[in-house]
Amino acid sequence: MYKDPSLWRVANNCMKKRTTKPPKQNVNISRRIFADLEAPEFVGCPANQSLLIPFSSAPTVVRWIPPTAVDNDRDGGVNISSNANPGDSFNIGMQEVTYLAVDSSGNQNTCSFVVFVEEDEPPTITGCPEDISLDNLPGQGFNFANWTVPNATDANSIPTLVSNYDPGALFEIGVQSVKYTATDNLGSQATCTFSVTVSDVEDPVLTDCPSRVIVYVQTADLDAAVFWTPPTATDNSGKVDVVSSFQLGQRMGRGSIMVTYTARDDSDNIDRCNFRLSVRVNSGVSSDANILLQRVRGEDAPFMNITGFDQTIFEDLDKLFRGSEIGSAFFGLTVDGIALDDEGLAAVALTLFSDPDAGLGDSDFESAFDSNLGGTLRNTFDVDNQVPAFRDFYVGNDICDDACLNGGNCTRVDRDTVQCSCPPEWTGDNCETDVDECETGTCPDQKICVNYEGSFTCNCPIGQFDVGDMCVDAKQFSGSFNIAMLDDEIAEFTDILANPTSDEFLAIAERVQRILDELFSDDPTFIGSLVTSLSSGSIRVAYILSYIVTSPMTEDELIATFNDTLSDIGEIGDSAVFIEPLEDLLHGEIHSEDAVEVCLHNLW
Repeated sequence: MYKDPSLWRVANNCMKKRTTKPPKQNVNISRRIFADLEAPEFVGCPANQSLLIPFSSAPTVVRWIPPTAVDNDRDGGVNISSNANPGDSFNIGMQEVTYLAVDSSGNQNTCSFVVFVEEDEPPTITGCPEDISLDNLPGQGFNFANWTVPNATDANSIPTLVSNYDPGALFEIGVQSVKYTATDNLGSQATCTFSVTVSDVEDPVLTDCPSRVIVYVQTADLDAAVFWTPPTATDNSGKVDVVSSFQLGQRMGRGSIMVTYTARDDSDNIDRCNFRLSVRVNSGVSSDANILLQRVRGEDAPFMNITGFDQTIFEDLDKLFRGSEIGSAFFGLTVDGIALDDEGLAAVALTLFSDPDAGLGDSDFESAFDSNLGGTLRNTFDVDNQVPAFRDFYVGNDICDDACLNGGNCTRVDRDTVQCSCPPEWTGDNCETDVDECETGTCPDQKICVNYEGSFTCNCPIGQFDVGDMCVDAKQFSGSFNIAMLDDEIAEFTDILANPTSDEFLAIAERVQRILDELFSDDPTFIGSLVTSLSSGSIRVAYILSYIVTSPMTEDELIATFNDTLSDIGEIGDSAVFIEPLEDLLHGEIHSEDAVEVCLHNLW
């Protein structure tokens, strides 16, 4: 057995050089094994850690540089473990941190240090004020509060003291919290809190409360939507709720009730005012009105069934006007009729009633209606009713007063538009254009058609007279006189008398013709008289007397008959027609050479 390890290689080498194997022998070979008995060594084991932290901030994070370990066995390495690591949280007190190093041979070593966490005591606040209670300043929603600032001390530093309010600060009605905070150099804090209460001891005030409200309806069985100007509520707090025992716009029948307004602020202080509301019967003065509706309470035209529309329209329009700027003078309305037009819209005829002392005109009603219209097109009113346009509500018919001329009948289409129905002798939008009837062959063949503005005549040729719609030969005499007085009134010519179709012309002409016919009717050859024109000169009357062609009547006889009937003051008989004396009372018999003159009379 070789005991010297240096000889192991020699022996091995010698054995490798043998060429033949020696006989197998039993040989004892001994190997020496070396054990690792050295423990690892720590490098940089941390010193003890001592920390002072702010009050109530535990646990706190503690950090250090971990140690390392070295060992003689370079190939095996060292395993390091610990019961705490840098960045772990530590509570207040003392805690030992131990690192354990173990090499591959199981040799161990430890590294230990102490972490000591100490809590800083917070500052101390003394003299914290008691809670403060104040009433509001008169007429204001606040007051100012004063107090003595508390004192703050600390064992390790001079603390800072801050608050959310300072003495003398303004405090509104209610409860506010005042907080003082003392902070030391480590951030430890202490607080002091008290409250400031400002009580509202003032009642709200209601002003302009109505003294009495009277609403009128036309008959005792009707009710009305009632409106008034509400009182105004004010309060020192700036916050007040107002309620009424009867609501604006609510409907009420004939009778009286007491209406109470109550104003209440957030502190439950209250004020009240009362007034009497009465609904009475008074028809007032009436105005005709019309409205065209394309929607009634959400239902759109064309309407198929208008049953119940009258009550719906009554309620909605009644509420509209009573709540408008003319509400105090509005006495109500009636729905007089509803008809469907060609497009299925509801055309409604109304009568509006108002206070006669208010003197409301058509435009006042129309303005009140317009001001209550809403919607994109300003054509909608409560409750979901709609007119095609605002002008489709109109009052009265004044627009028709001068719209249609010459006897035309005016029909109002909307607020700004009328339609004229003209008599046969006139045409045009306003009946302003004369119809020339002579162009249509209106007269019989034997008569001559003469067109006037607004009329025409079928005259017989010169030398003939109209008897029973036939022209017969006649002897005619022309004349004229001035009417000085009619029925104790001085006769005065006006332009309308120049129009032979006017009522004024016809009235005087027919009266004069009756007088002349009665004056000369005793002669069996007398056919009749005709007033051909009226002209100025008091009222100058031009006339023609007609006799059958074989009549022996002469000019002298006619003048004598005329003069016999005149009184000393110029009255023709007892006709109450007084004339001025004229030399040309009778011009003479009409001959063919006078035809032009006669035609001019007829064309005047």
